[in-house]
Amino acid sequence: MTAPRTPRLTQPKGGKPSGSTLRIALIATILFVLVVWPLIMLAYGSFRTASPLSPGEWSFGAYERLWGYMNDENALRNSLIVALIATPLSGILGVGIALIVERTDAPFRRMMTPVMVIIAIMQGIIYVVGWSLLGNTYTGVLNVAYRALTGSDGHIMNIESWPGLVLVQGLPSAAIVYLLVLGPIRALDRSQEEASLTSGASWLRTTFLVTLPLLAPILTGVMMIGFLAEIMSLPTGLVIGAPAGIMLLPVKVFENLNNGNPPPYADAAAVSLTLVVATLVLMLIQAKLLGKRSFTTVSGKPSRGDVWRLGRWRWLMGAILGAYIVFMLVLPLGSIVLASFQPFPGVLTGLSFNNYKSVLNSTGIVQIVWNTLFIAVVVGFIAVFLAFLVAYISIRSNPRAGVILRGMTVLPIAMPGIIGPIAVLWGFVSVPGLRMLFGTIWLVMLALIVRVLPIAVQLGSAAIRQVSQDLEDAARISGRTSFQAAIGITGRLLLPSFFVGWFMSGLLVVNNLEVPLLLGSAQSQTVASRIYGLYMGAVPSQGAALLVLTVIGVAVIGSVGFIITKILASLLERFANARSEAFLQETEQFKNSIALPTDAAGIEEDPATTRGVQTMTRSK
Repeated sequence: MTAPRTPRLTQPKGGKPSGSTLRIALIATILFVLVVWPLIMLAYGSFRTASPLSPGEWSFGAYERLWGYMNDENALRNSLIVALIATPLSGILGVGIALIVERTDAPFRRMMTPVMVIIAIMQGIIYVVGWSLLGNTYTGVLNVAYRALTGSDGHIMNIESWPGLVLVQGLPSAAIVYLLVLGPIRALDRSQEEASLTSGASWLRTTFLVTLPLLAPILTGVMMIGFLAEIMSLPTGLVIGAPAGIMLLPVKVFENLNNGNPPPYADAAAVSLTLVVATLVLMLIQAKLLGKRSFTTVSGKPSRGDVWRLGRWRWLMGAILGAYIVFMLVLPLGSIVLASFQPFPGVLTGLSFNNYKSVLNSTGIVQIVWNTLFIAVVVGFIAVFLAFLVAYISIRSNPRAGVILRGMTVLPIAMPGIIGPIAVLWGFVSVPGLRMLFGTIWLVMLALIVRVLPIAVQLGSAAIRQVSQDLEDAARISGRTSFQAAIGITGRLLLPSFFVGWFMSGLLVVNNLEVPLLLGSAQSQTVASRIYGLYMGAVPSQGAALLVLTVIGVAVIGSVGFIITKILASLLERFANARSEAFLQETEQFKNSIALPTDAAGIEEDPATTRGVQTMTRSK
């Protein structure tokens, strides 16, 4: 005789949709409006003769002018040259550093992940201005120091040049590549690498002949998305390319939208859609070429292997990591701090706090800071909240629906640079009842939610995978509903990760330049757009001062958030221990109420119950 098993929760069949189904449908609708609809309207706008605010006619004129539009001032050619050099550069650096960190015993490897996160967040106005202050021919810190030390009238770096443009575009992108490939490299089954090393191959030969071929799908995907991002990046073209007389495609689109009367929105939409379609075609080619090959890298029993001992190469690899930290973090930030005290960049006399006083007393600075804080807080919260819901559904609740939801959140990756803001402009302003959004802070916020959503989903997925499914199973067995288990157990444990994702998303918002420049107005100006205006105007040192104040503000907020996160983590640990103790007591009472012990009477225990008890015991 066997005891009846513990009943499992099942979804209701027939009748009204369950609460879970309605929640998934609501999230799908929100994502469709935020992500898919703007892309549809981008295609629509490319066939219209007028702006989103005006009635127009159907026309192929934008595509008839497309080739000439993109090649005006060699904009397309220049962008392709930069992207074709910067993309492999960022790929080699990003993958190489990830392999050094994950596989070798090189010094400084434990510092690289947080450093890469900081560099990735700095991409945009902060990093571009930093390198402009560092390598300008006349006023750059490096060139001024070189002339002071040698007495020469020359320079050692000209950042406003083709090499400078490629370096400023490609070097920081290595941080994005690093963060995207680190997880797959860590998850690789090391057995094939160990077999190669055992057979006598060196670690370098093993890397090129075994590790990199196994990573081919993720590497080609990252490179294709990176290529499109390099083509459509606006800040580098504005701050570095334009002064050098190198016209890039996103700068051409931006200038035409600003100076056109009327602005050629259809031409901008046609350029953007063409690049999105080109990216999708490249993805299909990748799938065709790699689809029939086997790239199984994660087995049921993964072999982690030992760290590769580099021997005499160890300190060389450490020097490479250290040099990357210095050139990508220390020097750009140092040049910004120095310039903020100078009366003008390059002048080493008369250092003072006058730039800070001028910035803090400038007209509208309070409104600009308030706009930035409000946008960062609200956009960060909404994006991370949506991202965690999507990640939870795709991992725990409904994997089939999760595939569709995650697919929608990935679409913004194919709309980098100025493409996303143009798509959002067509998606919302072209709707008659929403035209009042044009030039407001709300349209800027919608575009920024779309921009940070893919990164937020990745953060949410990583956090949810760290919380065991068995904790929710145990809660459901004890009588809680699926919703109560998700909110009361997983939700509480995810709070620290949620705050981290919120903070990082807010940083990305603060540093974004494309969206406020394209969609904002004088009333919706942000710190990034004000910094750009100051730096490219007659007061670059005031722009540097505002940058320093921004970094200080972010550091203070981050420190407070870190303390709050630690406190929350401690409280949640106590909560988990208390719940484990309570559950164990309930289990003991349940067992004591049974007349015959389960092991003596031959009664089978429910595996789910056993697993739940074991999990809670381990948690305790």
